[in-house]
Amino acid sequence: MIDLERETQETTQVTKGKNGRTFQTYETKYVDTGELVGKREETTTYYATGELKKIKQKRFDANGNLLKERNIKYFKDGRQPEIEME
Repeated sequence: MIDLERETQETTQVTKGKNGRTFQTYETKYVDTGELVGKREETTTYYATGELKKIKQKRFDANGNLLKERNIKYFKDGRQPEIEME
């Protein structure tokens, strides 16, 4: 649980994969101690045309336990994105 009285800072690491896929890791830590508060990972994939295809998000607590996972699927035909919770 995050202590709202303490200041936190988020760092981001981005790694490029094959076919334009990107992997992003966001870590939130307390500024005063460097203690990890939580982490979020995102994997982004694209259609061959370069348009956004899917964003897979995972949220973890300070101990690395998976709290939430969801996929945001995008369509080339103009439909609104769909969110799939896992």
